[in-house]
Amino acid sequence: MPEKLKLAVIGWPLRKTLSPNIFSFLFENAGIKGEYRTLKVKPSNIEKTIKNMNNFSGFNVTTPFKEKAFFLSDFALKDARVCLSANMIKKTKKGILAGNSDAKSFGKTLSKKFSSACVLGSGGAASAVLMELGRKKFRRVYCISGKRPTAFDFISRSFPKTSYVFLSKKARIPLADIYINARISIAKFSTFPKEAKESFFYDLNYNCETDFLKKARMLGAETKDGLEMLFLQAVESLRFFSGFKFNSFEIETMKKIFLRRFIC
Repeated sequence: MPEKLKLAVIGWPLRKTLSPNIFSFLFENAGIKGEYRTLKVKPSNIEKTIKNMNNFSGFNVTTPFKEKAFFLSDFALKDARVCLSANMIKKTKKGILAGNSDAKSFGKTLSKKFSSACVLGSGGAASAVLMELGRKKFRRVYCISGKRPTAFDFISRSFPKTSYVFLSKKARIPLADIYINARISIAKFSTFPKEAKESFFYDLNYNCETDFLKKARMLGAETKDGLEMLFLQAVESLRFFSGFKFNSFEIETMKKIFLRRFIC
């Protein structure tokens, strides 16, 4: 690890991110000298930014570059290879290594057991969630979007015990035990089934005022935003970038402090 770990989150247009706050908190608790920045990268500059990386040790990657980051990398860890998406990349002697902490971080935040799910979105985060639902042996998983996720067919073949169904954005939203919003925070949604008041609504965004959560609350359904997942992603990212690993007690203690500080 370099004397000072220099990291950044890259995305476009990067409307809001708590990543610098989280990493400052993690650096302090890990005793790591580090710097974390936000870099707004235009789509036309993403290849140059990733290939050069300048004096950065690595990047966290957010919308809309997770799939692009995977394909621009030289090699990748298993989760990134399955969902064809990377939310963290770093320089190594062999080239750029891609990793994905979205899937496992999402899975760790599911405190209940579900049988069916409906994922809304088609980007890198959606693919990671689709993969994790297969790992958790969901019986049926719907994916609704304007386009088929790049990794959809590969994920379907990788988890044959889960029935994956792709529906177009114009399709009627089916009833499911859990609905997961993997679209951007400003996305609008059509009406959910009235019976969905018994379902669980999970928004990967950590903006409490999304249209997705508003509609869920109107139904009287139980909801959750992506703040806990964001924190766990950062913990895993720090290990990916630096090799430093917190124990489970430390993670739980820091998570409680973080959520009290930033919860909506």
